[in-house]
Amino acid sequence: MKRKKRGRLALVFCVVMFVFTACGKSKEFDAAGYVKSALDALYKGEYAEHAKYVDEDDAKLKKEMEEDFTSQVQQALSGKELTQEDKDKYCEFAEKLYTYAKYEVGESKEEEDGNYTVTVAVEPCTVWKTYYAGIEEKLTEFSSARDTFSDSELFAAQLDYMNECLASPAFDAKQEVTVRVTQNSNHVYSIPDEDMEMLENAMFPIE
Repeated sequence: MKRKKRGRLALVFCVVMFVFTACGKSKEFDAAGYVKSALDALYKGEYAEHAKYVDEDDAKLKKEMEEDFTSQVQQALSGKELTQEDKDKYCEFAEKLYTYAKYEVGESKEEEDGNYTVTVAVEPCTVWKTYYAGIEEKLTEFSSARDTFSDSELFAAQLDYMNECLASPAFDAKQEVTVRVTQNSNHVYSIPDEDMEMLENAMFPIE
């Protein structure tokens, strides 16, 4: 498996948006709070605060985001002859990896167009860097020990090494990432997909 994927396991950020409308007197949108709630929902499984921002029942939001996560991960594994057990095990790995996301949401800044930028300090987890540095040797050992093997067997070997790398994660020096919170013509705020991808690539770099 020499081809490197993006840092994101699968682009699994459920598109959840906060409809911000002024009722009576003006009220300032808390962009930093919105970003923190979105990250907490995605990486920590804490949905209650984000549910308030998106005006959604937290149990329903949890169900939607978990289903989207599973769907996106399984889609990323399509095209290979894998068992459902293989896919479920990868989902378990992905969920565990996400628990190692380290971030601190800083201040927000309102731009002239009404959009916001928010600074997020992250500590990059080196699991993927470790994995890609050693997987070629692992797969050489795997393939040399047998004449033929299935996609499922190869995947199992890769996943075993992923979990080995995950067993003792290390972290690089803290760095800052700036993400945008943008609104459309109806004042619906959201975090662009490319910003979520950039943030995850910073938290889980591959090189």
